[in-house]
Formats: sequence, C-alpha cells, structure tokens
Amino acid sequence: MPFAFIAPDQESLPGKNWTTVVARTSKSPWLHNGYCDPGGFMPYKKAVCDYLRQYRGLRCEPEQVITTDGTQQALDLCASVLFERSDKIAVEDPYFQTHINLMEFRGLKPIPIPVTQDGIDIEKLKKQKKIKGVLVTPCHQYPLGYVSSAENNEKLLAWAKTEGAWIIEDDYDSELRYGKKPLPALSSYKEGAPCIYLGSFTKVIYPGFNMAYMVVPKNLITVFEGAKLLIDRHSSEVHQYILAEFIQNGFYYSHVRRLKKIYEKRRQAAVRAIGKYLSAYGHIEGANEGTHLTFIFNHPQDDVKLSELFKRSYQIETRPLSACYRSAKPLTGFILGYAHFTEEELEHAVLKLKDALEQTLG
Repeated sequence: MPFAFIAPDQESLPGKNWTTVVARTSKSPWLHNGYCDPGGFMPYKKAVCDYLRQYRGLRCEPEQVITTDGTQQALDLCASVLFERSDKIAVEDPYFQTHINLMEFRGLKPIPIPVTQDGIDIEKLKKQKKIKGVLVTPCHQYPLGYVSSAENNEKLLAWAKTEGAWIIEDDYDSELRYGKKPLPALSSYKEGAPCIYLGSFTKVIYPGFNMAYMVVPKNLITVFEGAKLLIDRHSSEVHQYILAEFIQNGFYYSHVRRLKKIYEKRRQAAVRAIGKYLSAYGHIEGANEGTHLTFIFNHPQDDVKLSELFKRSYQIETRPLSACYRSAKPLTGFILGYAHFTEEELEHAVLKLKDALEQTLG
C-alpha cells in the first residue's frame, strides 16, 4: 500500500550475498543452534564493535555490546536496569509513541520536551526537576527528521553530567544519510559519558530479522547480561552468526552503499512529486536521510481522521503526525514511507494522495 513503512521490496533486500551466507550456514543446521551467552555471540559482538568504531566513532569493546531482539527490547532493558518505578524520563515531543508506551508500562514517567531544528530543547529540559534520564534520536529525529547540532549535543552531555542522568541514544536511521557522510554518534563525543547507545539492523536488512544491539558502560555489562537472561535467556545465535559473517566479509557495507543510492533516488522522486502536486496543501520538513518524509499541512487539519479515511477509502497508508505529540502544540500532517516503492510508484501514489486531498478538503 502506498507510503507504508514496513513493506520491503525485492530491490532493497540484502540479495545474493545474504542468501549465500544463509545457505552455507544451513548446511550445518546443528551448529549455532544451542543456547547462546545472554550478552550475545562474541563474533557478532566483535563485528558490531568494529563497525561502530569505524563508522559511528564509538570507542567500545566487544564485551560492551549486548545483543537484543530489536530496539524495543534494548529500551526495555534500559528501563529495567537503569531506573526505578516512577522515575522521570525526558522524551522528545513529538516522538515514537510505542517507545513512550513501553516506559509507561514499566512504571516510568515520561516527561515530554519540545524538539527544535537543533534537537531536544535543552532550556526546557533544564527547567524540569529530578529527571533521571533522557531518550533522544539525535541523528534523525522521529518523526520530524531534524538532526541535532553538535552544540546541542554538547549541551545535552553537560546537562546529563550535572544532573547525574542517563542519556539513551536511539541512533535511528543514522546510516541512511544521503549526499553526506554519517554524523558521529552522540555517544562518541566524550569517553565515559553517561550514554547507552541503541542500534538496529531492522531498516538495512529487513524488519522480520529484528536484530539489534546496545552498547553499555563496562561497569554495567554484567547487570545488563543478567537482565537479558531473565527477559528471554538469549537472542538467536544462528541469526547473529549469519549477520557477523555478512559484516565481516564486507557484504554489509556494500549493501548499505547500494541502499543509499536506491533510497536517495526514491526520496528525490517523492520530494519532487510532492512539491509539484501537493504544495497547495503542505510542505516537507526534515533532513535528507532516512526512509520517511514528514509532510506538514499549511493549515491545521484533522490528520488522524484523514489517515483513517484515506486507508479505508483510497488505499493510501499514512501516519498522522499529530498522534506523535504528548504536550507540545501539535503540527498536523502525514508521515510517509517512501523507501520501498519505485520512483514511478511514488509519483502515482502522490497523485493518488492529491486526488484524495482534493475530494476531502477541496
């Protein structure tokens, strides 16, 4: 369905190199299918660590990498290990509501902090009292697509040090930055900073694989491994083995380069079509990266009702922007996935959206 987020197409899948590694692994099905160490399979942890050192600027050791089944589980581990019930955790506003709901489920109290084009509003954050941690997406804020400035990141680190608070960095979409080199991770700014780094392979491999990881301070390795043991014992060793082989043989890096070329062209096609056909209704916000576009209405609309109507009556899947807000005055618009559709399909989808808007709004 047009603009769906999770709809991997054949061209964006990891391809022949991936299936070769999987086929070779399946010839010995009894290998890598026992219980794995709770913290993860060491070759996978080493491969992730090498990647983070080279491409994200993190100075870490393999032992600090904890394998998780998706970013959601990594965040759940943070909630269990770092905080106590009723602790206040600052979150970006707007943000991905499922992550906020998880923190509430674990008994924490999310405190929404507005987001500017430079990142989370540090002055508003400073006005809050007894904040124990903050969850941020500095390299590509969801859903607005802003990139946190180096100055804002420095201020956030200084705030965390003063307050004795944790920074949980969700490095969302950091690899998919078009036309420019990836920005250094916030966690790489200062060695020993109170940061927990969360990374995932979901967007680059495919969602069903659901492999992720977190980087934790050395003094908390045992605690996080123990929490992982209690939550689900371990992540699949065979999946970790496959991904480690894929990374160590250089296939992952070539796959990311190929994806960036494909996705950049698709993004440009979607931006052109929206500018051509939808400028009377709204505009695009955010940086040139990721797998979604944020379309903001020129005049406020009920984007929740529109999203429901368009899916039901026009077979167009959009996410309402206003639903991502907690307390800040919401912008209204649509979050549109583009990465898994061809350039021709995207233009057709934008025309379809234009027809839907014309028939609904006039």
